Amino acid sequence: MFGAIEVYGSTADSLADALEQLTAQLPENGYLAIQAYLDRHGDAQLQSLRDVLAERTGRR
Repeated sequence: MFGAIEVYGSTADSLADALEQLTAQLPENGYLAIQAYLDRHGDAQLQSLRDVLAERTGRR
């Protein structure tokens, strides 16, 4: 658990490391899903995470 964020399937020490591990394991035609229950106004800056992960996984 990283603050209010829970990551399953990783033993990473930080959220950045967890995302790095998860994206590194993603096969060429793999699927990545993030389920987030957020305040669309209070957490609006997290929308950029979609673009970061799309770029990192070559899914842009």
